[in-house]
Amino acid sequence: MKKEQSFISPSPQNLFIHYIKLLESVSEPMSPDENNVKNIQEQNNNIFILFAEDDPVDQEMIFRAIRKTAVLNNVHFVKDGSEALEYINASGQYNWRTRNILPKIVVLDLRMPKINGLDVLKKLRSDDATKHLPAIIFTSSTEDYDCEESYRSGANSFIVKPFNIEEFQQAVIDIVNYWVSRNQTIV
Repeated sequence: MKKEQSFISPSPQNLFIHYIKLLESVSEPMSPDENNVKNIQEQNNNIFILFAEDDPVDQEMIFRAIRKTAVLNNVHFVKDGSEALEYINASGQYNWRTRNILPKIVVLDLRMPKINGLDVLKKLRSDDATKHLPAIIFTSSTEDYDCEESYRSGANSFIVKPFNIEEFQQAVIDIVNYWVSRNQTIV
């Protein structure tokens, strides 16, 4: 008689350790793609990306992926939706910024503290200054409702974060390559 195996959900600490081990195991060179560097350098030097991501492991994986592109020095991370809005609106801790210099794209996680990504998106779309700003949802959610609500609220793209580290990094590189190098915006 065989024993049934049960799945025990890993603790957040064990998942964190797993992610760190995965990050440490990636040892491929982190050099930018030469064609991508040339394309981006030919564009406006003020192009930058705002990533709203509260998970430090995901931030590190995003950072490592972006090191393969030419926009490394033009990326800003915020830890929650409230900070994302402060940054975009040049208010609060970012009151030193000039509001008329907006990121080329905003990449939002859905599940963030204070203000979630969907509410940030709705606020961006309700403001004339940011209503055309490309906003990408980059989330671990696979719920149809989240995808539908994101598009209804004005998301330009909805991307589910892959669990595999190489696929995760490639997804980030694809976001940067398309939205920074190829996409034309009116912002």
